[in-house]
Parts: sequence; C-alpha cells; structure tokens
Amino acid sequence: MNELSNRTLALLLVFAIVFSLGGTLLALGKMGKLRITGMVTNVTEGNVNATVTSRVALNLTVASVDFGTGYVGMGCNNCTIDTQGGSNGAGCCVGFSTSQVGLVIENTGNTYIQVDANFTKNASQFIGGDLTRANFSILIVDNETQSCLTLGSTWSGGYAPVPTYNSGESAGLICDVLSPDQANDTIRVHVNITIPDNAPAGSKNTSVIITGTGL
Repeated sequence: MNELSNRTLALLLVFAIVFSLGGTLLALGKMGKLRITGMVTNVTEGNVNATVTSRVALNLTVASVDFGTGYVGMGCNNCTIDTQGGSNGAGCCVGFSTSQVGLVIENTGNTYIQVDANFTKNASQFIGGDLTRANFSILIVDNETQSCLTLGSTWSGGYAPVPTYNSGESAGLICDVLSPDQANDTIRVHVNITIPDNAPAGSKNTSVIITGTGL
C-alpha cells in the first residue's frame, strides 16, 4: 500500500511539473501579445524665427501750403494769414485762401526718429518788401495725441520766425522723438506769413527739407 502511494505521488508530481511548464509557456506566449503602457515620452524641440529690420522713414502726408493769389487791401499796411484759419481780416487779405492746414509729417518707419526742418528762405527772401513788416513763421504741434515726446522748444511755444540755413549748417530741431506707432506718429507744421503792402508782385515760394534721424 505504501508502494502504491509512492507511485501515485510520483505520478502526481510529474503531472504537476508538466502542467506547471505548460502554464508557464502559455503565459509567456500571451505576454508577447500584450501592449506595454507607461513608456517614457520622447520630447524634442523646433523653432520659429523672424528677424525684423530697423527702418527709418518719414513722409509729408500733407506736403504743401498754398495761400493762393491775392493782394493787401486798401487801408491796410499788410496781410497776415496762417494755416489755422486766421488772418487780419478779409479786407486786408483780399483773395487769399484761409483753408490751408499746414504741413503734416508722418513717421512711416518702425523706429523712433528725431525730426529736423531746413527752410531755404527767411521772410526777406521769401516775401520781400518792408522787412519790419514781412514775416514768415512756423508753429509745431502734435497732429495726433502724444506723437512727439518733446516738440522743438523754438517752434512749439508759438509762431517763431523761420531762419535761413545755409549749406553745411545744422537744420532746426522740430521734434526730438517722433513715435512710430500708427495711432500717434504725426506732427503738423503750421505756417504764418505777413505780406507788407509794398511787397513786390509775383509768385512767392520757398521749400523746406525735412530730415528724420533714427534713434
């Protein structure tokens, strides 16, 4: 009986080993079909690049003032007129236009600039006549709010006489820092002239050279 029991135990052991090996092989086969999760993510980087170049540019969006044709009226010793719609009366400024708006300077670049103005003639050269009464003056104002950080002090406090700048001389500062922002990038140059009653007849004209320097 003991001998039979030993044989039985031996057979059971063999079967147990066979089943164990079979189960292990089956499990390994199934593991090969499993998807592995929790892998470490591989991160890499790209880049986007754009290089903006500095551009210094300005434009006279209103480039001329034309007071038209007229004369000093009877009983007046001069005609005074400006681009703010002012004059010393229609009776003294006969025929001249009072609808001029001055010159408008715009910063069309993408950097702050200093703006200088070089006028080629003063009152004597531009208008002529009695030099004690002839006048050619300008006034600088912001055309849009806070366009110029600091307007040229000579020209921003009120109309000031235009000097003559000869070749090689410095131009006149009218704005030390003009903004490039689209909503705040323009200044206006108002013009005031006084024509004496003895000013020589003929076309009166002068030019101004506007220079912008990048900051």
